[in-house]
Amino acid sequence: MRRSSVFASLFFFLSLPAYHSFAKEDQPIPSRADSFIAQAVEKSLHRSRPWRALLHYKPALNGSESLIDDLLFFMAPDGKSNPRGELEATIRGFFTTDLEGEDHPQCRFPARFHWLDRELSLKSAVPKAQCLKLEKALKDIDPSSVSMIFASAHINSPASMFGHPLLRIDSQKKSALLAQAVNYSAQTPEKRGVLFAFYGIFGYYNGLYSILPYYEKVAEYNDFDMRSLWEYQLDINAQESRMMIRHLWELTDKFSYYYFFDENCAYIVLFLLEAVRPSLDLTSGWNNYVIPVDTFRRVLDAGIVTGVTYRPSKMAKMMAIANSMSGKAIQTSRDIATGKSEPGESIQALENDDSRKRALDLAAELLQRRYAEKKIEKKDYQRTFLATLRQRGALGGDPPPISPITTPVRPDQGHLSGSFNLGYESNDGPKGNRVTFSMRPALHDIMDPQDGYVEGSQIEFFSLSFSFQPLESKLWFERADLVSIVSLTPVNNLFFPMSWRVNFGLNRREFANENVSEAFFLNAGGGYTAKVGNMGLVYGLLEADAQANHNFDKGYAIGPGISLGLILDPVPGWKTGIKARATRFVLGHDDTEYEVIFSQRYTAHRNMGIHLDLKGKRIGERDIKSALLKLVLFM
Repeated sequence: MRRSSVFASLFFFLSLPAYHSFAKEDQPIPSRADSFIAQAVEKSLHRSRPWRALLHYKPALNGSESLIDDLLFFMAPDGKSNPRGELEATIRGFFTTDLEGEDHPQCRFPARFHWLDRELSLKSAVPKAQCLKLEKALKDIDPSSVSMIFASAHINSPASMFGHPLLRIDSQKKSALLAQAVNYSAQTPEKRGVLFAFYGIFGYYNGLYSILPYYEKVAEYNDFDMRSLWEYQLDINAQESRMMIRHLWELTDKFSYYYFFDENCAYIVLFLLEAVRPSLDLTSGWNNYVIPVDTFRRVLDAGIVTGVTYRPSKMAKMMAIANSMSGKAIQTSRDIATGKSEPGESIQALENDDSRKRALDLAAELLQRRYAEKKIEKKDYQRTFLATLRQRGALGGDPPPISPITTPVRPDQGHLSGSFNLGYESNDGPKGNRVTFSMRPALHDIMDPQDGYVEGSQIEFFSLSFSFQPLESKLWFERADLVSIVSLTPVNNLFFPMSWRVNFGLNRREFANENVSEAFFLNAGGGYTAKVGNMGLVYGLLEADAQANHNFDKGYAIGPGISLGLILDPVPGWKTGIKARATRFVLGHDDTEYEVIFSQRYTAHRNMGIHLDLKGKRIGERDIKSALLKLVLFM
């Protein structure tokens, strides 16, 4: 595996030059180490839950294997797969007199030393190493508790479309923004594309822990990415929080191979909680994939969440300000931010000082956003921003308070990630009537219940559908959506984002010659979405469609298309939608296909629903109508 040549230092901002001394004793070291090793083996410490949690051991074909891949994390040559050998080598290392200060194993592996001292009373027997950098880190951070943070899904970022978890180590003496955030992520030179996907799926990226001030992560996620944050306070006490710092110290610059589907940020961060409280079992029992929101559900099920705080995104804050303003005031803010007018001149046309204050406040927010997106040069940003602040300062105090931002449903309270569908379809085409069933490991269809998910989003991976014809006793493969992503982000009076979709896989489809067979398909498109009051979305996308099958004139069909749709949530528990598509194949095949789908979704329970789809399709000169009724279970 390729190894990264640059590793971020975990506590670089706490490191200061220091003189380290090492106290040696005259008693024979090897015999004393052997005595403690014998005690550890007699107590089977290498099989104990705390030791396995500290070393990140998991069951493997040959016994046990650590998920840490950096050999510098181990004292024994075979420590990655030998818990007993690693325990013995670690104890011997604590007795060494060949190393001093920060290089000594007591300073390199303080969490192991702290735990083994509790089990074996090591401290009074080993030579004393002075770990001044670690002691300074513990003093400066002053840990008292831990929170687990969920950054909501960022549908336009491949690495963050499922959301992202991190930890925050809190102090009683500092505000939350000045606390330390603990992050685990892949070191990815590529940010998207085929290589990004390939390397991420097959473990060619290194994953590293990092620690930095929480306000920096708030600026990154909350402000720049426009993502809301959910802060789950955990029942982790000060002693356990200090143990987490010790364990993070051991993990400084130590990499693990990063796999997007299982050994990812959501899974690996759980080991930190197990290391400080070994009675927790958060990393066992997962399937071949781990989704960030599911790790929060597991932490909640463990009973260690004491409270949840919502931190709305910068987008939500700006929209709250805009919703309290007139259209003229909003346009004034936009004109200032885009350089169309000067702050002092433009606000004079507004009706009163309160309106002028809000316009300048919003203009300042929009300017910061444009600068973060690199849509404005630094010198122009500084000039306009300072002029805006001067005008705002001249107007004095705050305008009347705006309406509070509504707290949405928490991510963990949405429907579960996987689903299983069982239904019956009446079809007057060549497929005939049949029983249908499908399964999806992750995550959310745009017509699924909205609570807990980003509005207008769809993320589906490896969805499989089959059908069974009772009269013919035949089982058919119907469809495999390897990836189906939809982002319908509505335009508003501040932003004009583009909506888009991409979908590819294999589909058993009907043809104009009445044959039915599997075709590979790739569909992508872009357009715009608008809100329909508070009830839903209306959208239009221009698309490109490519399919491959021997029933096409030249074995393939490529052409442009258009899709229009309406999605409504008229009453709680009921979702309705209508979608119309037209595709004109012009390469490889000459034909136009039309499709209209009318969908009804009734949610009987958060994790159970009844779906009805009425579909009409024209292929060549043939019209096909179908009705599908199915029971949907989220699991």
